Amino acid sequence: MVLLILLSYAIISLADFIKTKFDKNALLTISDTGLNDNLSIFSCGKISWDDILTAEIVKAFKADFLVVKVLNSNKYLADKNFAQRFVLKKFIKKWGSPIIISEKRVVYNLNELKQIILEGKAK
Repeated sequence: MVLLILLSYAIISLADFIKTKFDKNALLTISDTGLNDNLSIFSCGKISWDDILTAEIVKAFKADFLVVKVLNSNKYLADKNFAQRFVLKKFIKKWGSPIIISEKRVVYNLNELKQIILEGKAK
């Protein structure tokens, strides 16, 4: 059973790595309407400014993560498959949001990105 769980995590991690590394559409885009997170297979897609409550930086696993808190986290699980929902529910339980952006996925300072998100939300 443990071997099956480890194998599942390995396969999911490999799929996520391949998407991030080789998908030219693996981007985080900020616009007048909000964020469009397409960085990984666990990304939540379009997030409007009205849905965003706040953003904070959390340190875990020797890395920084930007956690974008939203009004209704479950809204972003609706169109996901079982594996994606499973992982996103774990994100919600651990960090309080399904929208987690690793410093390793963006070539941008997370503190500056946090400020941009907070300013965009304030508009």
